[in-house]
Amino acid sequence: MKLFIIILIFIILIIIFYIIINNNKTINNNNINNININNNTTNNNNKYYYRNNNIGIINKELFNNYNIYKTNDLEKCDLYIPKTYTHCIKEYDNICKYNCPIYMINGCDFLASKNILYTVLKYKYNNNKLKKIVPETWIIDDINDMKLFKKEFKKENLYILKKNIQQKQGLYLSNNLNDIIKKQYNYKIIQKYINNTFLINNRKITLRIYLLIIYKNNKLYYYIHKNGKCLYTTKDYKSDINNYNDYKLFITSDPTTLNKNIYNINPITLFDLKNYLENNNYDYDLLYKNIYNNCKLLKNAFNEILFNKNKNSNTVCFQLFGLDYIFNNNLDVYLLEINKGPNMSPTLKKDYELKYNVLEDIFDKVKLIKKQKNNLFISI
Repeated sequence: MKLFIIILIFIILIIIFYIIINNNKTINNNNINNININNNTTNNNNKYYYRNNNIGIINKELFNNYNIYKTNDLEKCDLYIPKTYTHCIKEYDNICKYNCPIYMINGCDFLASKNILYTVLKYKYNNNKLKKIVPETWIIDDINDMKLFKKEFKKENLYILKKNIQQKQGLYLSNNLNDIIKKQYNYKIIQKYINNTFLINNRKITLRIYLLIIYKNNKLYYYIHKNGKCLYTTKDYKSDINNYNDYKLFITSDPTTLNKNIYNINPITLFDLKNYLENNNYDYDLLYKNIYNNCKLLKNAFNEILFNKNKNSNTVCFQLFGLDYIFNNNLDVYLLEINKGPNMSPTLKKDYELKYNVLEDIFDKVKLIKKQKNNLFISI
């Protein structure tokens, strides 16, 4: 009898032990499933639609890292990327009906057009305020502006005629009034060239600032990135305006044609520039604050226009813009132009890292991905 009781107790203990083991396995399996779910939140197999095969080296790596795949089915895509930003608005109306996020803002041409940009700013702000936002400008199609230009023209100044072509193209420099009048009809605006801009190792510098505009839930959101790129002239600057035919002295170069060796001694990113300025007793925070305030004035001038262009959209629309700024020794900034499709092809390793982070931050902001590090876009 005693032996039977002992055997029974032993069997019961075995059964209890078995139950405990199985329960632990179930708990562990549930935890693993939870980890997979969390990973799927970050890498949720989104799909993008793009007509071309070459999405760009950075986008290709970024999409691969976050499991974002290409699809040819518009009805199943989670992101629509326009074929080109040159004529992207023509695609806009056809895409809105699919209700997928669109990588463009309706009305982006208003920002990118040099004459419209200045016209809107001129309508919003008085002349004294305007001269603190952009260089002194005259619109060629405006009769009154051209009368004023002829009256205010000074031979000792250099002037730039600009077309509505981006990436430092469509420019003409002159300090000859008759020459300018003869050439004017091929251009949109005339701007006074600012001579006393900041130099680094005798090279003129332009700052490429990244502006992100998002339309969602019937509201526009504006952000600028904390990092950006430094662009330089391909030759050392000479203040003699009689050399204006040599554009390489006065106009910063397209990154693809600039000799990369300049970045062995000059800053390439805003973060590098911050170190350079602080080591030379300049206040970088003041410079960035001036850029931020300039962008805020830009937002206030265009917000109603862009809202009216996008208010009928039922989906998220967003677009990256490249804003080009010059600044002087007092760290006053002037907006030169806005690129609606800034060049995101890398030229150097640090340039790659900069642009990868910018694009990663964009897709994080619109919740296509979930980035683990801090997002460096700040709200305006």
